[in-house]
Amino acid sequence: MRRILLCVLSLTGFALPLSAQVTQPGVTADNFVQNLKTAVANVVVEKAYLHFDRACYTAGDTIYFKAYVTSGEKHEPTKVSGVLHADLISDRDSVIQSLLLQINNGTASGDFALAGYLHKGNYRVRAYTQWMRNYGDKSFFNRIIPINGNTVTASAAVTKTAGKPDVQFFAEAGTFVTGIPARIAFKAIGNNGLGTDVQGVVVDNTGATVTKFKSAHLGMGHFYLTAAAGKTYSAKLTFADGSTSTIELPKPESKGIAMMVNNADPAKFSVDINTTKAYYLENKNKNITIIIAAQSVVKTVKTVLDNQVIGFDMPVKDLPSGVVNIVLFGPDGNAVGERMLFVQGNDILNSTLSSDKQAYNSADKTALNLTVKQPDGSPAKGSFSVSVVNEGADVCKDMAADNILSYVLLTSDIRGYIEQPGYYFDNVNADTRNNLDILMLTQGYRGLVKLAEEKPVATTYKPEGNLQLKGRLTTKAGKPLVNEKISVLTDASQSAIATTDNEGKFAFNNVSFNNGSKFILNVENKSSRKNATITIEKTNAAVPVIADKATSADAIFPAYVQSANMVMNNLNAIKGAKKTTGAAYHTTSLLGPGKADQVIFRKDIPNSTNLSLGLQNIVRGVDFLNGQPFLRMSNAVANGSVVKEPMMVVIDGTLLTGGGSIDNVLIQDVDNVEVLKGANALIYGMGSGAGVMIINTKQGGVDSEPVSNEMAPGIVSVIPQGYYIAHTFYNPVYSPVLPKNIFSRPTVFWKADVNTDDTGMATFSFNNTAPGVYRVLFEGIDTGGHLGRAMYRYTVK
Repeated sequence: MRRILLCVLSLTGFALPLSAQVTQPGVTADNFVQNLKTAVANVVVEKAYLHFDRACYTAGDTIYFKAYVTSGEKHEPTKVSGVLHADLISDRDSVIQSLLLQINNGTASGDFALAGYLHKGNYRVRAYTQWMRNYGDKSFFNRIIPINGNTVTASAAVTKTAGKPDVQFFAEAGTFVTGIPARIAFKAIGNNGLGTDVQGVVVDNTGATVTKFKSAHLGMGHFYLTAAAGKTYSAKLTFADGSTSTIELPKPESKGIAMMVNNADPAKFSVDINTTKAYYLENKNKNITIIIAAQSVVKTVKTVLDNQVIGFDMPVKDLPSGVVNIVLFGPDGNAVGERMLFVQGNDILNSTLSSDKQAYNSADKTALNLTVKQPDGSPAKGSFSVSVVNEGADVCKDMAADNILSYVLLTSDIRGYIEQPGYYFDNVNADTRNNLDILMLTQGYRGLVKLAEEKPVATTYKPEGNLQLKGRLTTKAGKPLVNEKISVLTDASQSAIATTDNEGKFAFNNVSFNNGSKFILNVENKSSRKNATITIEKTNAAVPVIADKATSADAIFPAYVQSANMVMNNLNAIKGAKKTTGAAYHTTSLLGPGKADQVIFRKDIPNSTNLSLGLQNIVRGVDFLNGQPFLRMSNAVANGSVVKEPMMVVIDGTLLTGGGSIDNVLIQDVDNVEVLKGANALIYGMGSGAGVMIINTKQGGVDSEPVSNEMAPGIVSVIPQGYYIAHTFYNPVYSPVLPKNIFSRPTVFWKADVNTDDTGMATFSFNNTAPGVYRVLFEGIDTGGHLGRAMYRYTVK
């Protein structure tokens, strides 16, 4: 029996963090909405999404990106934070580059220059604001970045983790009741963390086959089952490799109420409520409530249980695109079922790309036109980015990674790893919609009921509107100097004065400066200056790196990852248990902390006229000549003579080239020095045979104070980490007389600052390179928070 919508209640400011799905007693329909209002009023969620120029890279490349930072349920450009932290993290979970980016109108641009010595593997980029830290690292943006690095010969074979795939079954809305048709979703995950094909049959406790099933997409699928009284059920599984398994299904309840949602129609979804006869007779003509929550809108449906089957249709035209929660409250007012689904609404920007020709010759100039309209058809003004990639040179062209739609609307609101999220948005059709609904049945857990019971999130971390230059003034014995004035002079001849508090702390707030800016701090009181010590705090907050258990890229990028796995398996087999310490410390080493043959910390380096003298006789088996380190047992043959080969030196992730001296690094700026020998050094590829010395400075790390130099007692110069200024993508002009195949770079054009005019249009041009099919990808957001994405292809002959 179909019903109509009886009551509609709208909320604003509705944006939710995530928690596990559960239907709990204690939160009734009568107080649920009010509790939800209270919870929502205390939540301001920021999201950061990064658009990269392409999906994967080679050592020596530059990763270009544009960041879009939104806040609130309408995804408007954030006004909460002004600073974005962006980190490049190795496949060993060490931060090898860390940037501070200034957010302007919700956007920022940056790039990571990849060192030529990087080995193959799954690196990743994370981005976050300080405000996001209040909701944990799960709110950070994370993207796997496969890097095809230098080649290391390895004899070890890739080993597979033993054990059968994990398969889980999920009854729709969390209810499985005897006599009521139920949709059971399932998800099979292989040993590599990726979905794996599975098929099977459901049998009852007598061994009779009840139904058959088969995964539809990435190990996910569903089937329908009506449980009979007194029966239990199990699934007999067969995997792609021929192995088998049997899993018991949840035992059905003998009496109850269940909810089923049909989301196949793009214009509406249907909700059906079914009860057992016994449940219906006990609760006949009592009220039940269904609450539908979709970002800024909450709709409440109240009806009378006057039939065993009740249903209604909900048009989606007034619902925003994104995750929708549906909660069923029984006659006693307690939540008895919860279901998530995804609505692909009509609030996405209408974006189109076109070119002056469909086919070009090499070295021709391509002119592209972009038109962006708001959902109502009016011109859209906003900030956008465009990349153009030669698909023939892009080994990751089939990667269905997050795009701006999938991340902002889906991935950021779902717990756990979502495999190929872009698949659900790149070409929306009946199959992608169906598979997205199965994803919501298996992995879509939010838990509005639990949210309504939770206390507001503690705002431990305050938003960063701009940078701060902070520090502490003490005596040389460490006693705070209180109520002292400290002046600062910038290299731009700007000055300011701050006063220390009861702990000797001082701060110059809301300052904007770029990397390399120099400050001179001076204790104004000359009598205090003689015995004063100024300590400067870091400008880049230290956030621990959480090991990414779901890199899951082995099957997506086998050409990259297989080699990396072979290398690491070989290294692990050779080096055995050789470790210095498992303790965490700041490092840019590709091996991560605790894996070096020796680690020397600043406190262990005696003061000396230069770093090499300070390290002499401390670093085991290493000699220094003119500031260059040499392993004593490392010799090479050149022109028939035996010569000493210097160690590779890496300073804050950057290779020291041209026979440079480590003495250019001041001892007081050093945080630690790591030494890699033998198999450990092989991770740095060519040129690492004589060992690797890694120097991690206080400036380069996120856990230490900026580089400072005491010019005189109470006077220091300091170069803190400031805003990073993104490089401009080089767009050369090619001559038609050059050979066609000379230009083969995958990214031929990248523009992070595409701005539409009053008509919603923008144009840009660039030169083509090698023949092939070129993919143009546009992404961005307008001033009202509408998301946009478009893809276009053209050919070069």
